[in-house]
Amino acid sequence: MSLPSVSGGFLKSESDTLYVEIPSFVENTSSELETLIKGLDKKPKKVILDLRGNGGGLVEQAIKVASYFVPEGAVLYELGRDANSLETFNVSGANFLDVPLAVLVDGNTASSSEILAGAIQDRQSGKLIGETTYGKAVMQSVIPTPAGGGIRLTTKCYLTPNKRDINKTG
Repeated sequence: MSLPSVSGGFLKSESDTLYVEIPSFVENTSSELETLIKGLDKKPKKVILDLRGNGGGLVEQAIKVASYFVPEGAVLYELGRDANSLETFNVSGANFLDVPLAVLVDGNTASSSEILAGAIQDRQSGKLIGETTYGKAVMQSVIPTPAGGGIRLTTKCYLTPNKRDINKTG
């Protein structure tokens, strides 16, 4: 049995504020978020998205989660080894676009969680609060070696919607 990748609910001290924590992006993160949202008995007036300690995970899931918080359009650019190989990832629709959003980040917010945070920041759909993030915005592939080991090779770089490279800078 796996642990849930999304948890949350309305804050007791502010009953109109929804708190959502995503500790990692796994295969079912976006569907877990959808289940949480559909299970609410009212629409929140504010949302706190907690990405602290989220070391990343599946980029596709971070993009799907972005669709709940970022207006229609680009959320990520993926740059391959060839400078002309820029691929755009877009979302459509946003469930909470009309409510204030605060995103909690720290030095352990990395990779896919930085992609989501960068999209929210660049698209001005929320405010990032906390520390500078880790700064890992690259895709690495493992190439097997004949001796049974492997070489980790950076094959792609991720850019925010404003085409900022946050690798090594957060």
